[in-house]
Amino acid sequence: EGRPAVYCGGEHTFLRHPKSGVGYQLGGCGLGFDHDRPKASKYVAKVPVTAAEVIIPGYYHNLLRQADGQCFAYGCGRQAPNDGQLGKGTTDEDTTPVPIAAFETAGLGGHHTVATREGGGVWAAGAGWQGQMG
Repeated sequence: EGRPAVYCGGEHTFLRHPKSGVGYQLGGCGLGFDHDRPKASKYVAKVPVTAAEVIIPGYYHNLLRQADGQCFAYGCGRQAPNDGQLGKGTTDEDTTPVPIAAFETAGLGGHHTVATREGGGVWAAGAGWQGQMG
């Protein structure tokens, strides 16, 4: 049946089922978790997207692409302010995946995202206060 794919961010781990693509997250980044909960078992949740094909973790946020090409972002702003790194044009924190522009590949840092668009081009979002976005 295969083994789950494992992806690690700064404060979370994402597991993807090898056949269904269903994702589970462990850790306190996003998905409505409360960092002050005393039990580790409270930090496990099914990620509400279908068939996650591409998972790209950042330190405080994740990008997901489903098999049908839909792209999503979500992230936690508790440990550091959300600097707009979710790529949706705001600095709001999203604890559930929200649709974003399609991407082909991406790299995620602690406070920024840089992605290539399908068909060409690049987009960047988030903090640039240390020159990390060029």
